[in-house]
Amino acid sequence: MTGNRTAYVESYNQGSQVLVMYDQQGNTEVLEVGSDILRSDIGGKILAYLG
Repeated sequence: MTGNRTAYVESYNQGSQVLVMYDQQGNTEVLEVGSDILRSDIGGKILAYLG
């Protein structure tokens, strides 16, 4: 979490994961790991989003 933005990776019981990023204005982006974003790109995407 930084300022007005939050980012986290959510892991489901069946093994899938999503990257969730949102701000206090209600803007939300949810990316499915593996199909929408590569696992190796998660850290960079979070850093870019949180600034």
